[in-house]
Amino acid sequence: MRGAALKLSQLQDSARLGEGMRELFQALSTLAQASAAADPALLQDTQHPLWLLTDRLVALSQLDLAGQAPGKIALDQRLRPLVEALQRASQPLLARHYEQARVHLERLANASLPDPVHPGPVAHLQQAERQAELLPLVQAQVVEQLQRTRLLPQAAQFLLGDWVRVITRTSAREGVDGAGPRRWTALIDALADAAALDAARPPTPAALDCLLLEVHDGLRAIDEAPARIQRQVDELRMALKAWPRRPQPTPADAELAPSLPAGSADIQSSAWVHHADLATVPVALDESPDSPAWRDRQQWLAGLAVDDLCRACLQGRWTAVRLDWISDNGQFFAFSRRQGTPFCTSRRVLERMRGEGLITTIPAGEWLRDAVHSLPADE
Repeated sequence: MRGAALKLSQLQDSARLGEGMRELFQALSTLAQASAAADPALLQDTQHPLWLLTDRLVALSQLDLAGQAPGKIALDQRLRPLVEALQRASQPLLARHYEQARVHLERLANASLPDPVHPGPVAHLQQAERQAELLPLVQAQVVEQLQRTRLLPQAAQFLLGDWVRVITRTSAREGVDGAGPRRWTALIDALADAAALDAARPPTPAALDCLLLEVHDGLRAIDEAPARIQRQVDELRMALKAWPRRPQPTPADAELAPSLPAGSADIQSSAWVHHADLATVPVALDESPDSPAWRDRQQWLAGLAVDDLCRACLQGRWTAVRLDWISDNGQFFAFSRRQGTPFCTSRRVLERMRGEGLITTIPAGEWLRDAVHSLPADE
């Protein structure tokens, strides 16, 4: 039954298997030919356990560390005893033999594949998730407090921008009732009083030093660069010391609106470390819920599950990745891969990658279908 050998040969060629895995496939090819001779129908049955076994074997081999990681044994060495056990069994092998081998494959392969991403590598994503949830609440709180008083523009901009980030990030890290968030929230009223346009007198030098020391400590708590911290402190000092104060010819009587500066160093900004992995070009995605492209992205994301194997274009190269973690609200994802650090990303980035054709799931049977379609028509 040459068709069985051709299918297996095409599978190993398209998957670019290493020498060790090719030897296993050669042994499996001999077993498959004997099974096909006894049951010719299995050649046309893509759901036969033989093909499910070989397809899964190829898919998992794409993640094989091949001894590159300490303590990891190459996949072909890990699976060789399994193939030898099949060779020792009575021939031809039946469907149940291949199904039993597939169950053992899943158990044995894990020891040769990348370790699942632990909460440690994705802790920053979990914190970013909490920040995203807290940001509008903190913004609203600060706006409400500032609406009571007309402030110097420099102070209002600082409180609505950098200080909102200080409160949001420390709240995500420590909890909203943590000592840090309580300390930074208390500064809002103190700084607003000192920066009020109708203040009776400027703050004393000692009071100003105390306020700016709190500003310095708060910005340092979110790891702002020292030079930027000093610049912010100096600008606030100059604004608060200036006297007398005169209202600016701006629409200051209008209600304050939350207006955080774009590009803060979180997962949506170009400063996020994993953006370097993406081989994407910014495009305008069709966000209309009625568009087929939008529905495809949402349906694909909704169908993702832990342990799914995917093919993704990272750093300009296609590679296999395994989905190891999805955040509770489905906004962040962590993938492990054969080489390199785990690929941790947000739902928004995955939507863009999916829209640009840069990531897809490797469904069961995909390798087999590719192999069958490439066979000669008369086979």
